Amino acid sequence: SLDGTGAIVAQPVASLLGVRSRAIQAADQFIDRATRGFTAFKVRASPGISNLRAQGSGLHVFHGASELRDQNEANVVNMKELIDSDGWNLVVVTDGPNPISVWSKKLPPGSHVASDDANDVAAAKHACIKATAVIKAPPREVFKLFLDNSRVSEYNEHCNDLEDLEHLSPDTKISWSVTTPFGPFKARDFVTMVHYREERSTGVLMAVNRPASHPDKPLNSVFQRGEVLLAGNVMEPVAGDPSSTKLTLITHINPGGIVDNAVGAVIMNKLTATSPVEFIKKLEVASQK
Repeated sequence: SLDGTGAIVAQPVASLLGVRSRAIQAADQFIDRATRGFTAFKVRASPGISNLRAQGSGLHVFHGASELRDQNEANVVNMKELIDSDGWNLVVVTDGPNPISVWSKKLPPGSHVASDDANDVAAAKHACIKATAVIKAPPREVFKLFLDNSRVSEYNEHCNDLEDLEHLSPDTKISWSVTTPFGPFKARDFVTMVHYREERSTGVLMAVNRPASHPDKPLNSVFQRGEVLLAGNVMEPVAGDPSSTKLTLITHINPGGIVDNAVGAVIMNKLTATSPVEFIKKLEVASQK
């Protein structure tokens, strides 16, 4: 998953090693299942979803594996096109042999795959952020971190809680996450559809998020509901160096609430333009463990 957190409880070393070994085995099995396709899969809607949709919940009910597969493909294609598009403004470059570069770009409405679960007009005032770096860890080790919700706190300091709500297929799920408060701003919660993918011909691994809704997590006054228009982590092999990964991040978020205005957008755009640097540094450390 792209967001989440977990509490690590002290255990004997032998027990921890056993848990980590089983977690890695489970991740490998997940990766294998996720790349076999949907030939034996049938999407099953949760009880009561159809009624909720009729009442205007905005939750989309998939009518088969092909529709889910098509939407996943459209979102991946959209992400790749945005990453490769022109018009990015470089805002940060770190020092060192493997610099981290961060770009920002304003996106007009209609830049993402259409969704009833997001307002791309409101999101247009918030910058889309892209970051790239080469980190010293194999792509599959980095990818495993995004599959293991319990380890997200090791690299994502802004995520305070995570819950997987429903698995729609072997490689797609709906998750709910909560951020820590940003300065004076209220904690945000997000409901996202997370899709994992491996391109076997290139060895590229991806974790891609798009907006979603779910009856188990309606709006809650404790949080401000935000929208992830798009979030992606792309892990590419580095030619001649199997121990390294070319990492590309892209994210476009509408945090909503009090910051959903011109002044709030300026503040949030500055915060989101610098946060990928620490994220990538911590991700590299976590993936080396």
